[in-house]
Amino acid sequence: MSIVSCTKFIRKDKVMGEWVKEMPEDYHMQISFFENDVLLWQNANVYVMDNHRDAAWCWLQQCKVEESYNFMHIDQHYDMLDCFYSNALSSVDRNPMMPYDEFACLTKDEKGGCKLFRWDNYIRIMYELRPNWFNTNLFVTQEYGDARGEGWGHKRMDIQETSPIYLLYAITQNLIEKWSTFLKSENESLKWIVNLDLDVFFCHGYNHVRIFSDSYIRSFARQLQQAMDNIQVLSIAISPDCLEGKRMKDKWDSGFRVLRIMAEEIDALQEFPFPEDN
Repeated sequence: MSIVSCTKFIRKDKVMGEWVKEMPEDYHMQISFFENDVLLWQNANVYVMDNHRDAAWCWLQQCKVEESYNFMHIDQHYDMLDCFYSNALSSVDRNPMMPYDEFACLTKDEKGGCKLFRWDNYIRIMYELRPNWFNTNLFVTQEYGDARGEGWGHKRMDIQETSPIYLLYAITQNLIEKWSTFLKSENESLKWIVNLDLDVFFCHGYNHVRIFSDSYIRSFARQLQQAMDNIQVLSIAISPDCLEGKRMKDKWDSGFRVLRIMAEEIDALQEFPFPEDN
């Protein structure tokens, strides 16, 4: 099984949506882990990926360097590991619109080896590069991982937290009605970077059983669609490694079942090319 691939990724233009990294036929045999990328798809400002590290590239495409945004992270985990060298970020800072294949192969230093962006450090990296993209920061997680991301001496990120149980309230109060106590008054007019990992709907632990109903997920997706005018970019990670199932095929199927529910409510997802065997 190949974990990392730095081959040239082919883009295919579609009427609605396009592959940035096309899903391979053997997708169901692959894991994402911390730096393997299996697929990345885009329709306007909505992106679907398997590996959450690619969310950083998506934000770079949709967010302006000088603009300010709010940030909502909806995930089983914090994804806030502090494990990167600041000097490795210069290439991203110089060329934020770099092609995806170049982004995917960035390493921590000139010697190569480990990838710069991982599924657990990409938020900390982007906060280091673009602190103005992170004003009101609301984290809706199951509290796994390091909330503050301290480790290699980079500046801390101030976050507000709530439980996935209150996810529907979080969307309504912050992105739609804009009256939440989490939302600072000076940030009410800012658009949001919404960063979703489908593993938030599954428990952490053996077999990762889904703990939220179809109805709940549908209501959440409907609210996201309602809030879309206030969303600068929506990045959605499938994270098959962290979903229900004993085989990788089962885990991928669990993710696509959730994504299909969301696609019924979110316009930009309706053209997502689900695999024929799912």
